[in-house]
Amino acid sequence: GSGEGKSSQWAELRAVHLAVHFAWKEKWPGVQLYIDSWAVANHLAGWTGTWKQHNWKIGDKDIRERGMWINLSEWSKTVNIFVSHVKVYKTKSPSLLKRPLNSKVGKIACLWIVSHPCFQVT
Repeated sequence: GSGEGKSSQWAELRAVHLAVHFAWKEKWPGVQLYIDSWAVANHLAGWTGTWKQHNWKIGDKDIRERGMWINLSEWSKTVNIFVSHVKVYKTKSPSLLKRPLNSKVGKIACLWIVSHPCFQVT
């Protein structure tokens, strides 16, 4: 999907999904991810095993973005996924937004998205 109308957490999960999918397709032995989403980092590091044991449900409801989590679980069988949580945007300070690396990463992400259409999540 395009992600239009989705949350920032969805976007962060989608970025992880794309990165791990690329590593899997290229047959890399592992990938190191640095992400600013505490929720996505925590879910990758701890919750995916529990969700898998419970058929990707919390109670009687499917987890959000179930397809992406299932893909990540499958790909992790051949790609070692290492995840680190980093604090990037702690405040909405204009000076923080002007930091060169934040701006550069944002531009790279935008260029990549424009030049690479999303693949269908199954």
